Amino acid sequence: MREVRRALIEADVSLDVVKDFVEKVKAKAIGQDVVRSVTPGQMVVKVVHDELVAMLGSDAAPIDIAAAPAPRASKAARILLLDFIAFSPVLGD
Repeated sequence: MREVRRALIEADVSLDVVKDFVEKVKAKAIGQDVVRSVTPGQMVVKVVHDELVAMLGSDAAPIDIAAAPAPRASKAARILLLDFIAFSPVLGD
């Protein structure tokens, strides 16, 4: 969880949001039953992913091709997302 906290802080996420996110992940991960086919680490990655989806929203929005481009995410936020996907055994491959 230390790496998740550090990555969120480096991505300029509000400290209050980081604390709330980490508390939610810890609460869900502690009571989680581990399936035999995955390791506890993979289960934590799944809980972090699920909580990120819950925090950012799981609804897909339609793409408006005629709209002006949105501002790009900060470099730190893009790196956080790419690192999470690349190093996640659940999502990486």
